[in-house]
Amino acid sequence: AVSIGSKCSCRSYGNFKTVIIENSERMSIEAQNCFLKNLEEPKGKTLIILLSSTPDLLLPTITSRCQEIKFFSREELQANIDDLGSQVKPLAARFNPSDFVDK
Repeated sequence: AVSIGSKCSCRSYGNFKTVIIENSERMSIEAQNCFLKNLEEPKGKTLIILLSSTPDLLLPTITSRCQEIKFFSREELQANIDDLGSQVKPLAARFNPSDFVDK
């Protein structure tokens, strides 16, 4: 068995202890099940951050206890901005900017 301490980063910030686990999807099923107790009952003021590029590989019992925050690569972000721009331009063309100025 591998100690979780060798696979994560742990620091204190103010009153909180922060644990960051990179590539959390690489935990075995057994390790994820053992980790559940820490996730359900963290000691004191502990913030646990699981990083994963494939969170669907984590057990549902893990993900159901987490708040998902998505990060996008620069390329994905630019593609989303470009797509949004192509959707907004036709809508914006319907409006006259003077319609929004107090008269």
